[in-house]
Amino acid sequence: MGTKIKFGKSRFAICLLLGLVVLPTTVVRSAVKPKLPREWMLKVIENAKEGNRQELDGIIESIDITIERAKSVSVSKELLPEFVWCLKDKDAQVQLLGTRALYAIRSPEGTKALHTYLKGKNLRNLHEKVEKKQIDDIQYVFEMQASVAAVMALGESGDKSAIPLLKSLQGIRDLGTEMISNPVEMALAQLGAYKSLMNIPPDADEEKIMNASTVVRKIRDPNKIPELIATSKDTKIADDIRGAAIDALAEINPPRIANLYIDIIRDPNNSKALRCVTAMAAGRTKDGSIEKHLLIYANDSKSDIRPYAFIGFVICRPEIYLDRWFEKIMDPNEDMEFRKRIVGIRYVPYSLLRSRRTQIYKCLNASDKDGRPIDEIRVKVWRMINELFNEEATVTLTTRDSGVTGSMRHVINTRIMRKNYRLRFAETQKMVEEEIQRIVNVYNESPNGE
Repeated sequence: MGTKIKFGKSRFAICLLLGLVVLPTTVVRSAVKPKLPREWMLKVIENAKEGNRQELDGIIESIDITIERAKSVSVSKELLPEFVWCLKDKDAQVQLLGTRALYAIRSPEGTKALHTYLKGKNLRNLHEKVEKKQIDDIQYVFEMQASVAAVMALGESGDKSAIPLLKSLQGIRDLGTEMISNPVEMALAQLGAYKSLMNIPPDADEEKIMNASTVVRKIRDPNKIPELIATSKDTKIADDIRGAAIDALAEINPPRIANLYIDIIRDPNNSKALRCVTAMAAGRTKDGSIEKHLLIYANDSKSDIRPYAFIGFVICRPEIYLDRWFEKIMDPNEDMEFRKRIVGIRYVPYSLLRSRRTQIYKCLNASDKDGRPIDEIRVKVWRMINELFNEEATVTLTTRDSGVTGSMRHVINTRIMRKNYRLRFAETQKMVEEEIQRIVNVYNESPNGE
């Protein structure tokens, strides 16, 4: 028996439909799930090493190991020795076939082989090899993809002996894909190694801190509450990690957590960034006891966390304070930077804003004391309208220059490309400019105003 391959939108499947891939007769007869004979797979590997990588690429893509695993192929264990052998091959694309297949098989033997494979890698110096031309770009990409698949497999294996190895891989910048930017940290979380994600000092590698904080922020296990609280208080831990723990606690929302948030906000030894995150997290708890504390900072024009405290109590009591949010945005006598900031902080739930269409559209007219448009606020509101209602509203700005309308242009460009991805760059840009000319009115400086 061979390996069953499930075809999605892979290049292999497309080539098969077009008749560009010649399969053995026994495979052709199996129209839905063609089998992968051992001999033919080895021939495909041989062809790849000679430069014809299309067929091998198709096989690899057909073994779907997306994070949801909803479309994962059922790979035959009978080919396990061959896939283990692939890990020892010098060709990184062959290694990638091995790691993806073993990930799909999910056997103790495969896990052990993947552990050995990763342990033998020197991934921290791999990019340096590319720069020195010791490895070409294509092999570099294949090797990183293979390593990511191996990491994900170890994370799902349940084998805690993999934790030390995974910890040693934290902070490697290139270990990530478009779909999974932090596979090492996710694997550690799956294995319950939360301490390795939380006990990261402020001077650690920026990539390591960022990836760990992303995973910590997603913790929803009530059993981890003591660890999250300890992390949020520990000044020896990076602020981004502490902030992630604070965010996670707000979602779990254990009793009396507001007291912790009040202490963190009040402590001047905590950084501004951490206190800002805490102010907004406090609002998400919906704990009435936090409201009066947030109001103190929100009403203090000299407070360094004022915009975030303001958003915090809006989130806490939207039925009372959401109208005030709109009023502050439109108030020409209010501090300009404060107005810009409270529009830009994207923590006010869109579920609350969808029923406030009229008020949001009015914010497209935000002006300064002299009646001039505040471009930054108006563009942010325009983006909000687009995301809430899928509309491209007409707006008056001081200029159509891309420095001001850049984010609007991006939205319009994406919409045009989705309708016709075959357009050339110059054609697309011309259409974007035409839309900007139609949507954006330029403010008239004459005494008559806009």
